[in-house]
Amino acid sequence: METLHKAVLLDDHSGEPIPMPFKSWTAAGIAFTRGDLSMVAGPPGSGKSTVALNIAVGGKVPTLYFSADSSKATQSIRIVAMVTGQSMTSMRGHIDAMGRDFWAQDWVQDALMQASHIKFVWDGQPTLKTLDNALDIYAMTQGDYPTMIVLDNAIDFAHDDGDEWGSLRSLMREFKLTCREHNIAGLTLHHTSEAVQGNPCPPLFAVAGKINQTPATVVTIGPATEGFLPTAAVKNRNGKASRGGTDPVYLEYHPDLALIRDWQGIS
Repeated sequence: METLHKAVLLDDHSGEPIPMPFKSWTAAGIAFTRGDLSMVAGPPGSGKSTVALNIAVGGKVPTLYFSADSSKATQSIRIVAMVTGQSMTSMRGHIDAMGRDFWAQDWVQDALMQASHIKFVWDGQPTLKTLDNALDIYAMTQGDYPTMIVLDNAIDFAHDDGDEWGSLRSLMREFKLTCREHNIAGLTLHHTSEAVQGNPCPPLFAVAGKINQTPATVVTIGPATEGFLPTAAVKNRNGKASRGGTDPVYLEYHPDLALIRDWQGIS
């Protein structure tokens, strides 16, 4: 048991926000904090993984990233594109011509080193046991627990009891407890219902499977138009939220560069 006036003085990093590459999110009160679980949700193909990867690479904090939805090659191409400004289309052409020699080039290796603070797990159908084991191995090999964990996507986690949504709710509860116990900023990616239209972003109730109760922060993503991606905090225990997704923050979106950033000129 602790009294608050003493507990808040402990240097345990609890409640500390991770560095956010989107200054416009910070200005809007959107933060992913240690000890809490956050969610980025949107329709399939809306850019959730790209958002998460930009946060993980740009945040520069020790990160454990469960990439169940994207392969090693896909994530590597995204990172190289994001860091160098070379399009993913052109790089795939180089890979077709050069094969594995493409990855040995100095400029490619230098770009991938910009994400060396991220440790990836490539299991395509992980379980809670996979998460626990990977976290233990991370702590043993790195000497401490990660600052952030990314689950990409929650829907890809395997379940045993035949109840997909019930299992997802259990996953969220267990993941939240893990984040709380080790003061980790948890970020999970999840789908919203394609039957619910956003205005411009999907509302809170569009989060599939009713698993939006557990996260402290839920940011939904609307369809990109003319190079801009609408994002909205539809749940935010630490700041302002628009449950209907009607108060967006627009980010520049360059899909072939896997790059999402503030509008140029925002400081």
